[in-house]
Amino acid sequence: MAMGKYALQKGKTSGLPPLTVAKTVCQALTVKKPKVRYIVAENKFEYQLMKILPASFVDKLVTNKVQKVIRITAKKDKK
Repeated sequence: MAMGKYALQKGKTSGLPPLTVAKTVCQALTVKKPKVRYIVAENKFEYQLMKILPASFVDKLVTNKVQKVIRITAKKDKK
């Protein structure tokens, strides 16, 4: 439960605008042949970088980031 609260709070302060994400989700749900992945990034550099990197590498980066957030949350919960 604490992880959910932390993620919710973190998203309020540093996440992407909801409309930006919603537009991408809408596109993914309405096209005839959806892509495997849709990139929603804060800036053009991140977007371009994720487009050229292999999908497996991007997956690994995302996994590492999520695990880092989980570790930080676990430490905060212990205090």
